Amino acid sequence: MTIVRIWIVVSLVALATSQNTGFSPAVSTPNVDGDWLVWTAGRYTPFTPLLTESVINNASLDSTFFSDVTEVRSNVIHRGGIGTQYWSIATNHRRGLYYFLDLLSNNIGVYDVTNGTSSRHMEGTSWSADGMAVDWLTGNAYIINTHLGVLVVANEGFTHIRNLHTALVGVSGKIVVDPIHRQLYWTFQGDGFVKIYKSNLLGESPSELHHFNNSSIHDVTIDFVENRLYFIDRHHPSNFELGTTLVRYFNLDYYEDVTTMLTTHNGLYGSVVSYRDTLILHDRIHRSLRIFNKTSSAVTSRRFGGFTSPRGLVLSSVYNQPDNVHKPCRGNPCSDICIPINNNRYHCLCDNGRIALSNTECGYDVIDDNFIITLDGPQRKIYQAPIDDGARFREIPAPTPGTPTAVGFDRYTRKLYWADVQTNSIFRMNMDGSGKERVVQAKTYSIEIDDVSKTLYYVDETLDAIVVTSLEENARKHTLAVNGIYDVHKMTMSLSRRKIYWSDKGQQRRGVGTGRIEHMDLAGGGREVLVDNINSPHSLAISEPDNTLFWSSHVTIGWRNLNNGNQGQYKLPNSVNSIIDISCYSHHMFIARLNEPSLKTILISDVINNVTHDNLNVFGKSLFYKVTGLMLFVNKSLNREPTDCSVNNGGCPHICLPGNSRPHCVCADHYDIIAANNTCVMRHNATGDTTPPDFGSTCPSKYILVYLDECSNTGTFNISTPQATDDSGSVVVKPMQTNLSPYRLTLGFHRFSYKAQDLSGNTAYCQFYVTVTEQRCYRPPHIPSHGSPSHPLCGSQYGSVINVTCAGSNQTSFQIRCAFTGRWVATRDAECPPVIPTTTTTTTTTEQPPPIQTTTTQTTTTPTTLTNTQTTNIATTAQTTTQTTPPTMAGTNNGSPTTTTQLTTNQPTQDSAKQARGIPGPEKFKDGFIVLIVLVIVVIIIVALLLVRRYMKVSWPLREAKFRSSDESVMLANEDML
Repeated sequence: MTIVRIWIVVSLVALATSQNTGFSPAVSTPNVDGDWLVWTAGRYTPFTPLLTESVINNASLDSTFFSDVTEVRSNVIHRGGIGTQYWSIATNHRRGLYYFLDLLSNNIGVYDVTNGTSSRHMEGTSWSADGMAVDWLTGNAYIINTHLGVLVVANEGFTHIRNLHTALVGVSGKIVVDPIHRQLYWTFQGDGFVKIYKSNLLGESPSELHHFNNSSIHDVTIDFVENRLYFIDRHHPSNFELGTTLVRYFNLDYYEDVTTMLTTHNGLYGSVVSYRDTLILHDRIHRSLRIFNKTSSAVTSRRFGGFTSPRGLVLSSVYNQPDNVHKPCRGNPCSDICIPINNNRYHCLCDNGRIALSNTECGYDVIDDNFIITLDGPQRKIYQAPIDDGARFREIPAPTPGTPTAVGFDRYTRKLYWADVQTNSIFRMNMDGSGKERVVQAKTYSIEIDDVSKTLYYVDETLDAIVVTSLEENARKHTLAVNGIYDVHKMTMSLSRRKIYWSDKGQQRRGVGTGRIEHMDLAGGGREVLVDNINSPHSLAISEPDNTLFWSSHVTIGWRNLNNGNQGQYKLPNSVNSIIDISCYSHHMFIARLNEPSLKTILISDVINNVTHDNLNVFGKSLFYKVTGLMLFVNKSLNREPTDCSVNNGGCPHICLPGNSRPHCVCADHYDIIAANNTCVMRHNATGDTTPPDFGSTCPSKYILVYLDECSNTGTFNISTPQATDDSGSVVVKPMQTNLSPYRLTLGFHRFSYKAQDLSGNTAYCQFYVTVTEQRCYRPPHIPSHGSPSHPLCGSQYGSVINVTCAGSNQTSFQIRCAFTGRWVATRDAECPPVIPTTTTTTTTTEQPPPIQTTTTQTTTTPTTLTNTQTTNIATTAQTTTQTTPPTMAGTNNGSPTTTTQLTTNQPTQDSAKQARGIPGPEKFKDGFIVLIVLVIVVIIIVALLLVRRYMKVSWPLREAKFRSSDESVMLANEDML
């Protein structure tokens, strides 16, 4: 046991170290010169055989590599640590750069062999990347994005990224670049078929070269000396059979003829490299390299050393990256991305969201009015497009926007506001990207701007409160609503109604929709629940022409008319779910979905009138990785009517909020307003409050004991929310558990926690534990000798009831109940009156073939009250047997048949008494002992197998965390099977 504990501690330390360090220094730095075979692999760590780390290995393709017939001699040049999973890999040999796709950490890494440093790019957006290739002449990287269905090109430093739209052809699979002939080749994996496409480096005019049914292509590579494209074609009759793997090629000058070089029925090739007169293949089934001689067709094998599971395999050599070609992009003449084209010319591409200002320069296109703004959190970008032209989505040049989640716009100052959950701040800037500054330090997912009264409303996720602050330079904040707010995700505002609305998911009771929609005046009064019992309300939007409020959940859109109170619900098509945000303009509703690359639209009238659709219209192009916020700004539709706060801040010293007839002045938190002279006076040190709230004696004791309810598997626990005090005068206490009192708790330990927080963010916690136990009556109850008990209502548990029927009665005589004291207690005198026995003489005639009659006279003494009665005792079993005999009538036998009942009584046994008390018998203990023995054997087997794998170096199949395609998932399943 001590050894196991030490191993667990060492494993956790190794895991924490790997995760904290991220990229580890290279083990060895190879020379850039020479020919190298490079691959990514999953490697078992020394102290954690159940966990793997990703590494990059290389092996020199010298004479030793081809003469050694046992094992591949390789170097680990880079370790990613635990928590990484490297797949596709590409190289720029002359620059000494290795590009690799890390699916688990969700980024594209670049390792510099010359100095041993690493960098990460496209963080948060590479989860949908598949194949990857590098143009070694320009340094551009090409990535297949299966989520957007496009090819993506990035310059060498990944500072500029552009989606190459490929018309209507599919994009998913592998990719290879031909910088010499300025061509791209990629595969599209469909359902039961695969296609190979070709286009120029701009992704324009794609053409289909080949179509294979019941196939999947696992890798593609180009041999520029032979002018051939090699690919691995796996033929499989079904998704559950290994099938046949073919290594094939076609000439780059004429594509029609496809030649098969190698066929295997018991292997599964995952990668292919063409190097001079050999093909080097990675066999995933046997976890080895197969070296195929193109001339003699001979095949030799090399196994990988150590606990490695190779994935991607490439060649880094001047053989496959010749440099004696013209380089039109030398010197980087473009501001963003330079793409070589035919006739030794180049074409400049602009980054997503930027427009061409000239043939070589790119810039931003800012729209002043009537626009839609979309936030893409993973890309850390803010996009803008005209409200009537989704094809013109442009990026707003926000310097380091972080992870934007909410956005607002001030039409008077022309400033853009956004919330960043990465820095927990609300920023603002000019639309051209200048003048960025922090307005509020707070974590929020929703903001709304009243640019008429010059105020900003937001939901403080830390305080669980709705807060308002001034847009002036010396911004002060005032908490409007805090009590009864639990999980607010979205706010929306109606300046014409001077109302603010929000959606609150509530306490999320299990299986019960507790969400609600609330509203209040902009000044904080008139709070009211509009709609209750909604299942997880999310986003909100108001259609001013229709006077209708809309909210979304997972697959539905609810609505309520703000004039007459009518409301309804609209079921979205099956293809539209996981709604992130909605917004309304004119007669249309814009919908943003989770992980949807484009927006959807639907008519508002269709939602209200419940008009069904099979799908929704697409607005704009596929551009987004994950929309985190949506806002529509139409200047002409907004309320321009000034309020009492529009001029001179309404005469308020701190914050002016629009009221019904006059301005409503409020002071910042920690200040009190003095109405006599219209000033705000500090009630507490507003900048130095570090004292947390105090629960005092209202917090219960550390441990509380609760018993199960009568005949129940749960116990009821009632508690009032503990109260806290704070020297600031304002404190909010909220339960950390989801359900509300009274709680129904099962057997065991339960932790309860309450959080108190003041307006300065100081917190205090009240924590205690509730132990739920049970009470039983272990001693068997006293049953009268002439009483017949029923089965206990719930065994020996507290509250169980036994009905006792006395002899001679046809109804329950009294009850015996298991009391909380652990004793069986009768409801009245637990005795039955004695039964007077009677003597009867019965003459029985038995007929047997042959027909000889025998007459027997039997005298039995039985209780007369038990005739035709069958009773059951908790510890007594009554068995009834019936036989046909002649009756005795006045001492004579006339031969007529009659029926008599014989009662057989068994004595109560010790086991039956135990069972009545809820104590398991010996069979139960025997079964439990067998289960224990089986568990011990299983643990011993697992430990033995781990030791075998660790010390005998047996390569076990590695289950990858993300399959590259449906075919590779089958491939890995077959690996496990073999």
